[in-house]
Amino acid sequence: MAVTAGHHAGAPPNSQDPENLRAERGLASVDARHILTTNFTYDLPGRNLSGIAGRVIGGWEVSSIISANTGEPATVQVGFNRSRNRSGRLADRPNLRPGASNSPVLGGPDRYFDPSAFELQPAGFYGNVGRNTLIGPGFVNVGLSLGKIIPVGERFTTEFRAEFFNLFNHANFGVPSLGVFNANGSVRGNAGRITNTANTSRQIQFGLKLSF
Repeated sequence: MAVTAGHHAGAPPNSQDPENLRAERGLASVDARHILTTNFTYDLPGRNLSGIAGRVIGGWEVSSIISANTGEPATVQVGFNRSRNRSGRLADRPNLRPGASNSPVLGGPDRYFDPSAFELQPAGFYGNVGRNTLIGPGFVNVGLSLGKIIPVGERFTTEFRAEFFNLFNHANFGVPSLGVFNANGSVRGNAGRITNTANTSRQIQFGLKLSF
């Protein structure tokens, strides 16, 4: 999918060269190539039990939502106004070194991509790296809910629920630092580093509802 630049965590807020929008053609900022979302609900055994066993063991229901997708595109940037176009919003992209990949993913939060794949273009020029060529980290999340409805007399029922968000405490990394160079031409120490996550750590909550 080819579109002009838009506002997204991994994309600059404006085009590199407003006089050459063809250079902004690239993947959509939300172009996750593989997406899986599924859910299920299952009644645990014991629903037909009677007596104390039925009250303790029977009536439990488990449900889950599973979401997974590959990474979304992001745009590698110079990190300062190398083109000298006096734009207040930095959108300059660097040059790609000969033979290097325009998505040099290493993986891991300390150095998600290899900044040595890029080099500074001559001052006063735009770089040749395309928009949204870097593919960011993927996302996996599993949520689980465990519930039970308990009759209380003839008019009342209570429902107990235990809900687990990010059940396996999986770390989903956010967008890496995309600015590669300092104004003196040196490589930034945080280039490619990820400092945030795309979701929270494991969260657990309990609820009790009375219906009458």
